[in-house]
Amino acid sequence: MLDYLAWRGDLTFAADGFNEVDNLIFSELAYVNMDGLAPESFGERISVRELCARYTAAGRDQSYLVNDPSHALKAAAGTKRFGEAELCGYVNEVDVERQMQFSAVTFLPGDGSVFVAFRGTDNTIVGWREDFNMNFLPETPGQAEAAAYLRRALDEFRLPTRVGGHSKGGNFAVYAAAFCKSGNGEIVAVYSNDGPGLNRETARTPEYLAVVPKITKIVPDQSLVGLLLAGCETPKAVKSDAKGIMQHNPYTWQISGNSFVPAEATGETIADETVRRWSESLDGEQWKNFSQALFDALEASGATTLYELNSAKATYYTAVARALYKTDRAVYHGFLDAAKKLLRSGVDTLETRGRRKKN
Repeated sequence: MLDYLAWRGDLTFAADGFNEVDNLIFSELAYVNMDGLAPESFGERISVRELCARYTAAGRDQSYLVNDPSHALKAAAGTKRFGEAELCGYVNEVDVERQMQFSAVTFLPGDGSVFVAFRGTDNTIVGWREDFNMNFLPETPGQAEAAAYLRRALDEFRLPTRVGGHSKGGNFAVYAAAFCKSGNGEIVAVYSNDGPGLNRETARTPEYLAVVPKITKIVPDQSLVGLLLAGCETPKAVKSDAKGIMQHNPYTWQISGNSFVPAEATGETIADETVRRWSESLDGEQWKNFSQALFDALEASGATTLYELNSAKATYYTAVARALYKTDRAVYHGFLDAAKKLLRSGVDTLETRGRRKKN
């Protein structure tokens, strides 16, 4: 991604039209902590270059994220292609009671189009909780907010609009495009960058099926996250410099010119296959019990972010274990049943791979 900005950043969107790599860069910029730095209304706009100046002056540090967006922001701000692109409509909401983590921002590249970018899962525990809730809820609060946000953007600009995001942001992009219910503007493309699919029931709706032809789903060749949950899109596999779950980091995706380097899917790692098997083995009620027990316990520890959990493991993990044991008995036993299925999935994966080697 950074090489693309260095090699092709001097080409404006007028000189070389929007491409799939541009989508990933805007989606990565959505991770930037713009609180107090970017306009929240659609009427006021600043450039990516100005955002970078404000971000640097504010001393923001997001190095706790594997895909630290400050690298992309600083590189993009120094290019002709992205530096003068405008942004507006920044929203960032984390609501523990609603079990929601939602953030979005709208970019105007300068070519007469709009790009609505949804942020993926951040470092908050509630953000990860919402990810798990997608397994059993037909609509999460974040998905509902995404649809409403896209509807407002379409009504405001009435321009050809692309929608995208990385990880959960990709899920939000697909959901919003399907259910935004706006007759203004035109959604010309939807990008899900290694984003999980939708709830099984949602993936059967006519609204989702109608938008499938506009969706480009990009996944690394050993994708796990992008293949979770349901969907009808045919994923485009791309090469990555990393292995296993670390391929989820978009900085590792290989780029040549203005497109990703295509790859044949190389197969899941043992861990990835185990998680996929386990995910598919749980029904909605089992997912609900597992998620409720796990995240109630994590939140009861007093930590609000994964960074906090990791910074004082002994203190927080002891509190998590105590809270987990004290949870509702039915929910607790549901959690244990799901945990046993995870172990069973691991055994099944190893046994299956053992048989393959023999054959």
